[in-house]
Amino acid sequence: MKNEKGFFGRPARALPLFPEQWTSVRATRPASEFFTTMARTGKLYTRHGMKAQRLLLQPVSAGDLIDRALRLYRTHLGSFLGLAAVPGLVAVIGGLLALLDRSDALMALLGYALTYCAAPVLNLLLIGGLTQAIADHVMNDEPLSFGRTWRIVIAHLDSLLGVSLMGWLFFPLTLLIIGALSLPLFMIGSAFSLALAAGAQATWLSVVAIGTVAVLVLLGGGLLFMEAYGRVAMMPAAAVMEDQPVGSAVSRGFQLGAKTAPKVLAVFAFEYCLTYSIAMALGAPLGAYFASKQIGLTPETAQTMAMGFNILVQLGSLLSAPVGLISFALLYFDNRVRKEGMDVEILASEIPFPAEATTVPS
Repeated sequence: MKNEKGFFGRPARALPLFPEQWTSVRATRPASEFFTTMARTGKLYTRHGMKAQRLLLQPVSAGDLIDRALRLYRTHLGSFLGLAAVPGLVAVIGGLLALLDRSDALMALLGYALTYCAAPVLNLLLIGGLTQAIADHVMNDEPLSFGRTWRIVIAHLDSLLGVSLMGWLFFPLTLLIIGALSLPLFMIGSAFSLALAAGAQATWLSVVAIGTVAVLVLLGGGLLFMEAYGRVAMMPAAAVMEDQPVGSAVSRGFQLGAKTAPKVLAVFAFEYCLTYSIAMALGAPLGAYFASKQIGLTPETAQTMAMGFNILVQLGSLLSAPVGLISFALLYFDNRVRKEGMDVEILASEIPFPAEATTVPS
């Protein structure tokens, strides 16, 4: 029924009397099917309380998602910094190996593999572990710690590793699609450049037209990549929370992560701004020192300043990375609430039903 509004302003359908017959807000299969595996593995949380209701069982906007991630980050600062340091250090080591000796092709290849392969896979592993760790912490008051998150990752390592590798392979495919979509723009730009080199006069209309096409392609490519990342980030969460095998977790990730590009873009934009804000705040005293000493801008000084700022950017990235990890873990619950009525299912599991009526013989 799409002519009336149900929970949280979404299209609703009439609910039968008994919870096992309920269907989710937009799904076509019983909502109890979504928790079959969770109930079998002991992950069906029935005592949610007000804390869970506020944190996990409400649909949130992009701003609320980041706000809740920051609140969790602030209360468990050490644990999240330790978790984010693992892929961060792997990426830094890879970058150093690629830059220290560029003449050694094998060393450079190893560095690029660590930076662009191992670090993203570790991020996806941590998203899966954090999803269950946050749920256990909120629902059952389990400790949210570095060691417990990694124990969850190790317990589901086979499925998590397969899902993370499949998700990582999806990124190059997305970039190839974006490149294919950008090919017409590249051809038009090349033809325009050749015409200018041959002496043709550029008109303002042609410049505006090419600029407009370029902006549209960049926006479309960026949104396509964000949509792809939103789907990939849901794969490890589905593998852990629903105990799904690799193939099923990939399909669940594609289903749950659909139409999440705006929220993914908001998380990335906030993380990017936070990274460079931290780097600029830490780099301001260094800039003031160089200005007070009136040090000339020689090539050696410029190289030193560039290396120092790069270190500050890496530090800012380390401090801001937990925001992204927590946000994508919380995004799983937001998608479940919005698309499958997870809040209704958990609330229904707590409704006490009377025993069957017995007839008293007269």
